Amino acid sequence: MEYNLSDQQSNLQNKVPKLSAGKIENLSFYVILILSFLLPIFLVPSIIFPFQLGKIFLVGVGVILAFTLWIIAQLRAGSLELPRSFVFYLAGLVLILGFISTLFSGAIFESFIGVGGETSTYFFFLILFLLLFTSFKVFNSSRRVIRLYLISILSFTILIIYQLLRVFVGADFLDFGILNSTTSTLAGKWGDLAILLGLSTLVSVMALQFFSITGFKRVLLYIFMFLSFFIVLIVNSLLSWIVIGISSLLLFIYFYFQGRNEETEGVSKKKIAKLPIILFILSILFILMRGNIGDFVSNQYDISRVDARPNFFSTLNIAKGALMQSPGFGSGLNRFNIEWGLNKPLSVNNTIFWDTNFNYGIGVIPTFLVTNGILGFASWVIFLILLFTLGIRVLFKNLKDSRSKFIILSSFLSAGYLWTFSIVSVPGSVVLTATFLMTGVLLASISREGFIEHKKISFSGESKAGFVSVFLLVLILILNAGFAYMMYARYISSVYASKSLTDVNLNNDLDSGLRNINKAISLSKTDENYRLASQLHIMRLSNLLNEEDLAGTEEGITKFQEILGTAISRAEAATNADEADYRNWVSLGNIYEAIIPLGIQGAYESAKRTYERASEANPTNPSPDLALARLEVQNGDNDSARVNINNSLQKKNNYTEAIFLLSQIEINEGNIKEATKAVEAASLINPNDSLVFFQLGFLQFNQSDYEAAIQSLERAVVLNPPYSNAKYFLGLSYYGVDRLEEAVQQFEDIKVLNPDNQEVELILDNLKSGNPPLLNVGPPAPEDREELPVDEL
Repeated sequence: MEYNLSDQQSNLQNKVPKLSAGKIENLSFYVILILSFLLPIFLVPSIIFPFQLGKIFLVGVGVILAFTLWIIAQLRAGSLELPRSFVFYLAGLVLILGFISTLFSGAIFESFIGVGGETSTYFFFLILFLLLFTSFKVFNSSRRVIRLYLISILSFTILIIYQLLRVFVGADFLDFGILNSTTSTLAGKWGDLAILLGLSTLVSVMALQFFSITGFKRVLLYIFMFLSFFIVLIVNSLLSWIVIGISSLLLFIYFYFQGRNEETEGVSKKKIAKLPIILFILSILFILMRGNIGDFVSNQYDISRVDARPNFFSTLNIAKGALMQSPGFGSGLNRFNIEWGLNKPLSVNNTIFWDTNFNYGIGVIPTFLVTNGILGFASWVIFLILLFTLGIRVLFKNLKDSRSKFIILSSFLSAGYLWTFSIVSVPGSVVLTATFLMTGVLLASISREGFIEHKKISFSGESKAGFVSVFLLVLILILNAGFAYMMYARYISSVYASKSLTDVNLNNDLDSGLRNINKAISLSKTDENYRLASQLHIMRLSNLLNEEDLAGTEEGITKFQEILGTAISRAEAATNADEADYRNWVSLGNIYEAIIPLGIQGAYESAKRTYERASEANPTNPSPDLALARLEVQNGDNDSARVNINNSLQKKNNYTEAIFLLSQIEINEGNIKEATKAVEAASLINPNDSLVFFQLGFLQFNQSDYEAAIQSLERAVVLNPPYSNAKYFLGLSYYGVDRLEEAVQQFEDIKVLNPDNQEVELILDNLKSGNPPLLNVGPPAPEDREELPVDEL
């Protein structure tokens, strides 16, 4: 069979809009430019549009569009130039090994794209590498790079002004119903703000060193640099200060040695080390004074920040467990949370993060040792080594043009600065996108200096390489369309899921919630969507059981069976979508547990089997053991319940819910006095254990011994001031001895800790109106419930 590539190229070009290849490539450049401007400040001002998913959707659409335009430009030009460099070969190897890891993950779609808002999926990193390549191709002149810097300055200026207004005016200012705290930013995480503006400070320093900027432009650049640095000071991140300090020191050393070279033009000896050394000294100063500065800023502007992630040793421990199962390819991208549940240190269970599912370890790159295996992790390391080795070679090349020297230095330092944060921390989507963008700009700068060779492939003539290239480019265009639709489906599905939650939680409209979650499932069959759907059907089932008109009727029985079947099928679909996620098994177990009181045959056995499967999927989590204990209580087997409670307490020795259930068992068996004596003995042995004093106070409360309960619960609150459930029963105990003002104070404290708890609001209204606190609260009484009345932080 013969191929006439000239005719094929002509047919393709006839289908492409009549624009020159250069103009089409210009469009690709402008798409990247617009993306760079929008990304740090992009926000859809509605609670139904997921914030982070919106950022990732913008990145995906922008990159796919820019890459598609670049491909069309090559088809229009009739030729293709590809880089011949080990850096790009390693980038391709990273993607290949990541794809293999995804295929062997056990949950391909979860690993490949997830819900759509995760930055740890294969798809997101595929998009980032496409951005790197497209940036490498379109930033082919120093003028374009300068445009990128100028548009970034404009975007960051908007970001700075917005954040300063929120700091000084208050967190309610322009919160759009989404950014509810002072540390909520348009850029994402609070720490990401310091990373981005720390980078803008460094680039400003370099620009002022390299160029003789005068007049109004110089004043504006100084103002921008000062405001960027001021935001970094407000955020006051130790890691940011360290990286900024090291970067400024390297700048100082670089300018010092360059200043000794008389042949270098455009660098004034008079300014050689002034700004970098000032920035270095300030960084050291703020590192040493960080505690005092942090206290001052927190008190002055009501700023508090929690940025938790596993430490180095925890990450290494998770990696050991994952590599024992799959040393070559790891657990699969976006599967760190599964390995975390299987292998996390039990000491974490005694912190507020005991039930947190982390998607990353200590840093983005170290996490690949878990999710991508030894081969994948090694490919990342070699890629970074080759990248910066190549950069250093070019950096010290004797260039006459100060603009080229500035672009090489600024892109090298920017890429190195951003990659450092990906190694030692977990930045968000904006910072990760900037990392790959600046890496592409760095490689483009290196290429302009002749350090990267290219291979040109012409589509004309009878060349087989030309035919294969055209075929692959057309195939990539088709894949781009598929990726774009996949992103659209994930994004719209998440919007429908958010609308469903809003309908149920805010509008109390269960029917609308069910319609929206069904739309979400039709677009994206994720386990999260299936879990939510099953929970909504359980709510529907509960409402049906409360309809007296249908109770015992044939219509009621038929409806009950239909809703129950749907709830179970949705929960089972979640387990099929991701068998390794224990939350899916817990959701299914909750359905079976809920119908045990109705006497449905096999419900207990199914619930027990399902909770056991949840415990296998996450053996370090105590909640499946507690669920099994509740199950045994319903089955009348208190001895087995005690065994499961003991299992949960071995994993989390301060598990209040487990102690609460154990106390209820003792109360139901009439062993209150004996249980109280045992706990009193335990309190003498453990005088600093707030959980023991809570259990003792709870047992004393059940015996209406309010004076004794007050002593025990007050001790629990002293040992653990935000202990909401201890405050709850302490408040009721105060009321029992007519200490009304103190009772009100306890529930006021709980309201601050749990602002959305409607029961606490009702109790406060009752107390302030002179009514009994539990008036209209409804049965069962707090001490008789299966769960504690208030959520702990």
